[in-house]
Amino acid sequence: MSGPITSGSDPAPASMPTTMVVDAFPVDSPSPREAFDLSPRERSIGSHLLGGVWAALARPRLLLFLLGVSLVLPLVVALPTFFAAEQHLGNFEAIDGGTPIDLPGVAPAWMFEEWFRAAPTELGIAAQTLAPLLLLASLFNLIITAGWMRIALLNRRRHSLRTFLQCGGHFFFPFLRTWILALPMFALATWIFWGTPAEWFFGRMMPEGDATQAASEQTGRWLETLRQVLFLLTLWKIEILLDLARASMICGNRRSALLAIFRAVGFFLRSPLQVFGMMSLGFALELFWIAGAKAVQEFADWPMWTLLFLLPFGRIVFRGARYVSLATFYAAKTHDSAAAEESADAEADAELPDMAF
Repeated sequence: MSGPITSGSDPAPASMPTTMVVDAFPVDSPSPREAFDLSPRERSIGSHLLGGVWAALARPRLLLFLLGVSLVLPLVVALPTFFAAEQHLGNFEAIDGGTPIDLPGVAPAWMFEEWFRAAPTELGIAAQTLAPLLLLASLFNLIITAGWMRIALLNRRRHSLRTFLQCGGHFFFPFLRTWILALPMFALATWIFWGTPAEWFFGRMMPEGDATQAASEQTGRWLETLRQVLFLLTLWKIEILLDLARASMICGNRRSALLAIFRAVGFFLRSPLQVFGMMSLGFALELFWIAGAKAVQEFADWPMWTLLFLLPFGRIVFRGARYVSLATFYAAKTHDSAAAEESADAEADAELPDMAF
């Protein structure tokens, strides 16, 4: 007896065609979260960075909080200075044939000289207030850095501000030790480029070590520019090493700042081009945002105060993206991701209840 054989007790009618369903190819397109998956694994540096951008944009409450802090903190110095400037500079008028007054864009130097003679202590007080304010902002940035890096490794992608601050506070003191260890590193770099070694080098290259006394003006200008560029690159490299050290502490749940710096140096020597490439791409995106925001503001004729929101917003997003991408990239390269995720989630379960805020 011939005919199609089916699994069952009753044979199928001869006239009914046999249907075969082949499901061998996935047709579902990935969701945005899957496309920018933050789980640390072997990915390109662009993928890590885009994952960091997605992680930042996926947390609007956190962005609003950081934007508010970045706008409110400078007001401590800006508001007293603004009211003092309005009092001393608001009644001046341009003299015939002199420099036109277009505050805050263009103003002649004599106006500020008159202001300083009328109130010699006001600018000094503002400058003295600025120093502790910058110190406070630098220390708060340690919490922000730790928060971005830590939430990058949370399996459940917690979005609350409480989670972010709790994760940042957990690593504040280890990060503070890296901040303290960085002070002599920055001091050494400054001494090399602007102290005795630089004076010795310029003394060998130019008469009396003065760029203005060089054999040609172009030679002196090139040497001075080269010193400044190398100095900035050195400072940037130190910052990258510090961020790598902090990423190693986050990924391995470690506390030693000194050992973290040694691990960061070793990691950087193994992957210098990838690290520099990812950080450079992050800064390029931030510069593109700044240029784009300025162009849109001028094209749409928006008021100047709109840049007070657009520029800090872009800086917060892309800075958070750099921290997130550095943490996921380090975890992927060192295979610390599993331990880091388990540790981060265990701390979140133990310390952080599920909250809307």
